[in-house]
Amino acid sequence: MSIRKLFTVAIGFLVLIIFGNLVLNYYAQIKWKYNQLDGTMSSELDGISQQIDKELSLLKNSIFTNEDSNAAPFSTAFNFSLREETHLMDLLKSHDKSSLLAEGYAIYRVPRKGKDNTFLLWKHPEGRVLTWAMEPNFQWLRRTLHLSDNKEFLIFVGPGGEVLWKSPSYFLEGTENLHGPIIYNVKGPWFKDLNGRLYWGKYSPIMGGSVRLYVLIPLKRFFYLLCGNILSMAAFDVSLLIIIVGIGFLVFKYVLAPMEEITVLASDMQDKLFTATTPKDLSITVSKVARGVREIISRSKLEEVGILCQALSSALQSYVYQQEKLLASGEKMAELNKTLQATNEALITRDRAWRRIIEISKTVTMTTGFNKGLGRIADIIREATGASEVVISKKEGNEYLPYTESGYGVKLSDVKRSLDLRLKDASFKEDNVLWIEDVYTDPLSLAIGAPVKSEAIFPVFHLGRPVGVIYLGWAKPKRESQEVLDLLLPITSYIGGMIDSKSALQGLRQSYQYMVERIQTITSIFHEETSAHLERVEKYCFLLAKSLSLPADQVEDIALFSRLHDIGKMKVPLDLLTKRDALAEEEFDIIKKHTIWGAEILGDAPWLRIGRAICLYHHEKWDGSGYPYGLAGEDIPVEARVVALADTYDALRSRRAYKEPFSHEKACEIITKGDGRIEPFHFDPTLLSLFVEIEQSFDEIYNSFEEPEGVISL
Repeated sequence: MSIRKLFTVAIGFLVLIIFGNLVLNYYAQIKWKYNQLDGTMSSELDGISQQIDKELSLLKNSIFTNEDSNAAPFSTAFNFSLREETHLMDLLKSHDKSSLLAEGYAIYRVPRKGKDNTFLLWKHPEGRVLTWAMEPNFQWLRRTLHLSDNKEFLIFVGPGGEVLWKSPSYFLEGTENLHGPIIYNVKGPWFKDLNGRLYWGKYSPIMGGSVRLYVLIPLKRFFYLLCGNILSMAAFDVSLLIIIVGIGFLVFKYVLAPMEEITVLASDMQDKLFTATTPKDLSITVSKVARGVREIISRSKLEEVGILCQALSSALQSYVYQQEKLLASGEKMAELNKTLQATNEALITRDRAWRRIIEISKTVTMTTGFNKGLGRIADIIREATGASEVVISKKEGNEYLPYTESGYGVKLSDVKRSLDLRLKDASFKEDNVLWIEDVYTDPLSLAIGAPVKSEAIFPVFHLGRPVGVIYLGWAKPKRESQEVLDLLLPITSYIGGMIDSKSALQGLRQSYQYMVERIQTITSIFHEETSAHLERVEKYCFLLAKSLSLPADQVEDIALFSRLHDIGKMKVPLDLLTKRDALAEEEFDIIKKHTIWGAEILGDAPWLRIGRAICLYHHEKWDGSGYPYGLAGEDIPVEARVVALADTYDALRSRRAYKEPFSHEKACEIITKGDGRIEPFHFDPTLLSLFVEIEQSFDEIYNSFEEPEGVISL
């Protein structure tokens, strides 16, 4: 335990003892005073009651011995006037005197003009009523009860609760016109008047109980009587406590506090020296400790404490001086380290961005994920450069078509209009970046989306050709940054390759479509297969493949190559295709070969794989009863299953050489319920369920591409 805590405990214990002694002593004093006051009041009231009864007895005797005398006998407790029997009897005629005179005498207050008088009535044995005007001797009563003038109150209350006398005279003013007893007991020795004022007191019955004598002490006066004689004792005890606390304060301030501050400073310095990581931290820590020691010296009044602190301060100042020399050289190292750290952070940021872009590129395909992947790359660029807006666009002629944006939140069409305006007359060279630090100096600067303060436009080249631009906008002014240039210039080349490859793929797909359309034209010329039939089948296949949630490129390829599903019929004799009568078995076997012939016509080119599968398997059935190989279930390629259902529906709806067209409802009934030749189990169950959900769209497609009048599909 420290000296400070030990001393605090000792002072607190001493104060507690003194305070406890004061409380117990004052309690005993107050209790003794209360008992003394209560006992004195009770004994004195008993004595007064006896004295009054004695004087009333003397008064009776005086009446018998000196009836004709008008002089009242000598009395200590009362002052008596002459008899006024006749006049008083006239006043008492309306009152019930039997109750008043039942005990031989009574006190009665009679209202008279100008002044109320109180009379003593006594019934003479001969039946006469004798009266004396009487008034208590309050001075005698106060001396007898040891009461102070006008500080304690005396009151005589008659048999009806009326006030006969009171001292002092102003006591109980304002209660005469209130209803109820003038004084009533609250609890024990506590009384209240009609105004609610609280008193401590005693009472004693006199004159046979017809009158009560009350001695009442106001609450404030009562507490003064109890505590007045201990105020001097309290002043002494409080002074003693103040002296003890003052001595403790001086010891704390000039002895214990400096010692504790030195201890805290030493502990603090020790902790910070162990945790400091740089020479500057060490120097600052020691300097703070030295300042703290000097402050202790200025406040301390003890010579020993001053000497100790002075020695400690000198040692610390010497250490600080040596540490400052180390700091001078350390700052140069810190600046160099800061530069290296900034460079390292830039490299880390660049590496992190490139890694994320490479990860994204692994998941990007030119047909399904290109725009999405490019959008994620735009997000990475915005995050790595701190830009608020990023647009990646491709160049077609003199137009810039936005592929994606990040941070704008507006339509790409609005972005395109702004880019066209901004880049209309711009001439870019590879690695030639257009950086506008203050857009307000350039009237053509972009301001779409959130307001921008600075812009940068990076040209995107591939194999020496401009293929697009990357636009960046900052909401706050941005100076041209070499870090941003080093980050984005390699990325522009990578994005240029993606954009160029995407454009090449789109051109190749357009070539595929053109060739398929030309082949389909040749087919229709040979066996008069209508273009409306092929258009409808293509639309049906697109709907079904999309409902299967296949990749977008696969959906497009299935729809495109569905046009070639019957290209093998080019090798089937036309008379068999147009024959109205039933085909012989060997004739039908020849027609079946159109599936194999179609695959042979398309050849082995990889990009025609889906078209070849459609030609070869679109007559296979889910239950294995189809041709040419009798495949069943999922052994049949999904693209062939899609075309099989679409071709069957359109064949039912179309006019053929051997049949009339069916309505949409009839065609759906045959496909879903069967007619003996076509059964529901011929089709993929999943595709059949999807067909039931979207069959109304099939009807709309058919009605949009109806056959010209008189045309018969083959």
